[in-house]
Amino acid sequence: YSVQAGHLAGLHSLGPRWKANDGSEVRAIKPPIQNWKSPDPKSVAWLLLEVSAEGNGLFSGVQYVARVSTIGGAAPADVPTQAGEKKSVPYRAIYLFLAGTGN
Repeated sequence: YSVQAGHLAGLHSLGPRWKANDGSEVRAIKPPIQNWKSPDPKSVAWLLLEVSAEGNGLFSGVQYVARVSTIGGAAPADVPTQAGEKKSVPYRAIYLFLAGTGN
């Protein structure tokens, strides 16, 4: 989920995709433009993604999403050993939604 001024602003899901409560959404349209190692080796990488925006609202005009300041999310030491087995690896991050000037 996303928080704006202390209120739930929308949801984040696989894709990656973000959907605001007002119906606008953005989704990644390519592999990451840039990928940086987190300063913490136990944390998932920082990314810069090009996105496609749909609808009018919070995400109107957003062209890029940056994931920074990650905490956790690195692959676990005890990886799955059987087909179909999944491991959940929680993480926290700050997502920056970037629009061009004039948007």
